[in-house]
Amino acid sequence: MGIKFQLNSKSNLAIVLSILFIVYFTSAYFFSLNNAQKSFSDYNNQVKAFAKVSTKQIVPNFELYFNSGSYKFKEGIDEILGSNKTINEFSISDMEGNVVYNSKQSKKAERVESVDLKLVNSLETTYLQNNNNQNKISKIISPFIEDWGAHRYSVIYLTSYSVIDKEISSFNFQIFLVAFLAFLASALPIGGLILKREYSLVKKKKELLEDLNIQKDNFIIAASHNLRTPIAVLEGYLTIIQKVETIENNYIKPIRDAVEQLSVLSENMILINSLLNHEEHIEKKNISLVSIVKKSVKDLNPFLRRKGINLKLASNELKVEADFKLLEKAITNILDNAIKFNKPRGSIKIGLNKENDHAILSIEDSGIGIKKNFVPHIFKPFDRQADFINYEYQGIGLGLYIAKLIIDAHQGEITLFTREGVGSKFSIILPLKP
Repeated sequence: MGIKFQLNSKSNLAIVLSILFIVYFTSAYFFSLNNAQKSFSDYNNQVKAFAKVSTKQIVPNFELYFNSGSYKFKEGIDEILGSNKTINEFSISDMEGNVVYNSKQSKKAERVESVDLKLVNSLETTYLQNNNNQNKISKIISPFIEDWGAHRYSVIYLTSYSVIDKEISSFNFQIFLVAFLAFLASALPIGGLILKREYSLVKKKKELLEDLNIQKDNFIIAASHNLRTPIAVLEGYLTIIQKVETIENNYIKPIRDAVEQLSVLSENMILINSLLNHEEHIEKKNISLVSIVKKSVKDLNPFLRRKGINLKLASNELKVEADFKLLEKAITNILDNAIKFNKPRGSIKIGLNKENDHAILSIEDSGIGIKKNFVPHIFKPFDRQADFINYEYQGIGLGLYIAKLIIDAHQGEITLFTREGVGSKFSIILPLKP
């Protein structure tokens, strides 16, 4: 069975560019290496040919002009050396190893090194390689043999490849520059094609996600609306059954609670979908924040008394442009959490303050607080902290999500400050009425 794997476009692009890079720069490397070897070979051949020809001119000119007119001899030597840029110095040695002339000193010099003495006496031209680079000739010892066979002198040539090295370096730079430009010329179109394909795939995925999102919204709307009818029927029959004296209320209450939860869930899903799609009609009016908070407190008062929670409410009068019903729901959701996750006989402080051109409504409780790692998820749908379950919370994690959607729809902001085991403080920031 074969192993199937799939690379993303970024991986494909990296692989293609890597292959192109290796191909171009490896080719450039071997081309430059071959050029260097060929250059050294050509220059070595030139040096050998030069040494062979120039030896036949240098020694006779030395014998003819040096003692009687060294200037004439030096002029001829400079002309000979000028025709070759690799040889920058030479010496003339007799068979005893005495240097009778050095082109740098223009006078008699020291004896030839003992290692060269045997080579000076050789009738064959000797080529000594550079210790650091075997492709370079560092020294040539060329014997001068007169027509009748006499061998009285040898010429020792010292070479320098600095000029050639510069030429090779310049050539290599040009080669690698061409390789780089060729790499760019190939990589850009290929990269463009791969990125274009990536963009096309992302676009298709986005269209698919948008289509799935539309289908999800349609399902939520259809399911929520279709639930309204059976819920209404159940509520109607429960009202009739409650009037029958023979049926105990203990049986009816759990059913009514379940129906009520189902009804709230259905309405919440419809509201969420409307807020997300900006389809919810927001009827903004000039209203008092205190009046909305008092309405929420009144609705939740039975739960406050049941847990023995002490609630303190500021009486500052602040006016905002808001939809009374929606803002009340947001405040009720936050206050409901402050009650449910509070400690028995705990406290809740509701503050109303003004800061610049904004009203700040704060709800601070003495409850269980929220774990630090859960704070970034607190306003996400269906996310609930583990401790919520321990508090037998019946919700599914939509209250704070809906509250944030409502506050966002009012161009406001909701913030959270919490300490685990100490409590939480939610702040709703809304623009004041001008």
